[in-house]
Amino acid sequence: MKTSTGRTAPYTFVPDARGQRPFIGYAPVQTDKTKEALVEVMKEFKGIVGAKPVTGAELTMAQDGLTRTMPGEWETQRAVAGSIGEMVRFGLADDYFATFPSKVRALKSTDLDANAKKNLTPDKLVWVVVGDRAKIEPGIKELSWGEVKHLDPDGNPI
Repeated sequence: MKTSTGRTAPYTFVPDARGQRPFIGYAPVQTDKTKEALVEVMKEFKGIVGAKPVTGAELTMAQDGLTRTMPGEWETQRAVAGSIGEMVRFGLADDYFATFPSKVRALKSTDLDANAKKNLTPDKLVWVVVGDRAKIEPGIKELSWGEVKHLDPDGNPI
């Protein structure tokens, strides 16, 4: 996702999968602000399950983003085939995409709050931080959120 300035914006998503799947948050930040960015992201995650639940405006923005873009998602044969593939892969009903907008619009903030409290545990998150180790590691260690592990580009311990 790009901001109006052309920069990549922070966002979260849950990849399509059967069963358990990761909840992924992505936030490109300035190297010398890595620690502060992590603290802010943690504050947001803790807030969503605590004292700062989803607002009506946030819910409406998410609903709009999920539903208003749908007509443009099937502009190519490949996109249509991809959606049919999703229906087969996940055992979705034939009318899944036709009923999706009304189901999304029917969600209430309380539904999201309950789901967040059930499925998001901020103190058990696994953080993957990519950057100049010499510049970001000291601040990350100051947070004392757990063991800092180093991995190579293939995910192998260094």
